[in-house]
Amino acid sequence: DGAQISQLVADDEQGHVLLIGGGNDGRFVVNYLVNDDEHGFHVVNPHGTPEDVAVVTGGQLGSFRGDMVVGERLAVDALVHFIATGQRCGTLTWEQEF
Repeated sequence: DGAQISQLVADDEQGHVLLIGGGNDGRFVVNYLVNDDEHGFHVVNPHGTPEDVAVVTGGQLGSFRGDMVVGERLAVDALVHFIATGQRCGTLTWEQEF
C-alpha cells in the first residue's frame, strides 16, 4: 500500500531476487537481480513517460522515470511468474540496468 508496506523481496536458491517497491497510488517499481547483483533489470511500462514519478520504496519517497513505474497488475504478474520459475516473466518488457 506504500504506507505500511512499501517493499517486497522474493529470492531463490540460485541467487535470483525480485524486488517490488511502491504501492502508493497504485505505483510500483519491479527489479530483478541475478547472482547477487551481477545483473539487474527493471520492468518497463510501455505507456510510461520520461518524467519522474514519485514512488515510496523501502519506506522512502523516491523519484523514478515514468517508464520504470508500473501498475499493480504488471507487478503481480512479475511476482507470480518469479515464484513459479525464479525467472523474469517473458510477457513483460525488461530493461537491463547493469
